[in-house]
Amino acid sequence: MDEPAPAEDEWKIQGRPSLPGKLLQEFLDACHAVGADKALVQTGGGNISVKVSMPVDTLGADGLGAKAGQQASLMLIKASGTDLAEVSASRGWSLVQQDVIGTFVHAQGDGKSSEQKPEAEYTRAIASALMSGARPSMETGFHALLGKAIVHTHPVAINGLLCTEEWESLVDKLYPGSCKVAFALPGLPLSLAIWRALARFTVAGKSSPRRIFLQNHGLICVGETLAEAVSLTQDTVKTAIDHYYDEGITYQAPTPGLDRAFVAQSGIDFTQHLFPDSVVFFPDGIGPGGRQDIALAWLAIAHLAWQVGSVHYLPADAVSSLLAMEAERFRRRQGVVASSSALSAKA
Repeated sequence: MDEPAPAEDEWKIQGRPSLPGKLLQEFLDACHAVGADKALVQTGGGNISVKVSMPVDTLGADGLGAKAGQQASLMLIKASGTDLAEVSASRGWSLVQQDVIGTFVHAQGDGKSSEQKPEAEYTRAIASALMSGARPSMETGFHALLGKAIVHTHPVAINGLLCTEEWESLVDKLYPGSCKVAFALPGLPLSLAIWRALARFTVAGKSSPRRIFLQNHGLICVGETLAEAVSLTQDTVKTAIDHYYDEGITYQAPTPGLDRAFVAQSGIDFTQHLFPDSVVFFPDGIGPGGRQDIALAWLAIAHLAWQVGSVHYLPADAVSSLLAMEAERFRRRQGVVASSSALSAKA
């Protein structure tokens, strides 16, 4: 039997290492720039990280595996379930030991472990790496594998390509040489899928990819700075939108003005799922109520996917697995709380 995931109190860390003010401000600027655009991310979705080396002496924590005077490899990342637009200097982020998480994923990827660890063990590895802040994003694993600054989003314009049967050829046409990863469950499975994709790039003598396209999920952009990663994200989305206009394809941002009737007449199945967040927040299919930013994103993506190719839904086994994941149930609870708070504020 799998060990249970960490209890809520195991995520509470006493003490808070002092982050460089400039680094924190750059992180907040990136979170707010991306989080303000519902065509890039929706409820609690997407995540941003930046890596930093800090003197062990300043951390006030034991067990870092480094001696006084040495540098510790840390990573600042958005906390799980937090909307990017709501991250602040005092909440919504996590500071983790990058090496602890990277070592765990590498051990799984290089075959040193006889079998893939269960979700609870991956979650415990992340908990053991937490230095300060709230529960880290479940995607912390792949962030630890990539370059210095990472922006992961769920852009409507990009997912219109990635939620089709033809997604690989569409990506190759618009973004030749980019890294493509077939659908994998969020968390450890996706981290391992990205680990293998990076290994293939290395074997082929290619440099590490700056863009990674995730089938039925979203986009990862890598930069030397967060501003660079945000800019690459925006440029990547613009390329897709320009392609739609050139091909006479109707692109609509996720707004209440979306033509729901057109989507229905296209034969698209509203009970099916196109991406993980639609499973988490609309387990029975897209409908009224709930987090409508996700419902509107689903409609916009379905509209695009139907125009550019054959719509590809998430398979039933993936949907079942997503519904059973503790980390996704946690995100859903966070999203419900955030939605209730927003309604109370308007009352």
